Amino acid sequence: MRPIALGALSLLVTAAAVALPVTTAQAAPATVAAVDCEVWRSTGAGLTGFGRCVEANGHPRFQIRVRCDKTGAYVRSPIVPLRQTTWATCTSAQGGASEITVIGVG
Repeated sequence: MRPIALGALSLLVTAAAVALPVTTAQAAPATVAAVDCEVWRSTGAGLTGFGRCVEANGHPRFQIRVRCDKTGAYVRSPIVPLRQTTWATCTSAQGGASEITVIGVG
């Protein structure tokens, strides 16, 4: 008797799951980032990353984040107003600056 009751319960659960309405999610409209920045690395070993922004997503200030090659560590620059240059330096033990990301700050 017990296997039949579990089978019937399983059938009811499956029927309920099938009867539930299916909704589709729509992706939110993509926002266009208003970022007008220039980033570059120092010559030679490339340990220092630099950044200068004219626009940083409406933020009045910005900073950069540099990822160091050897260790994967991140180093952040000082926060500066738009139109100024900022920099972040990896140590020689950390390796060269491989990835430079701009971060807008309010």
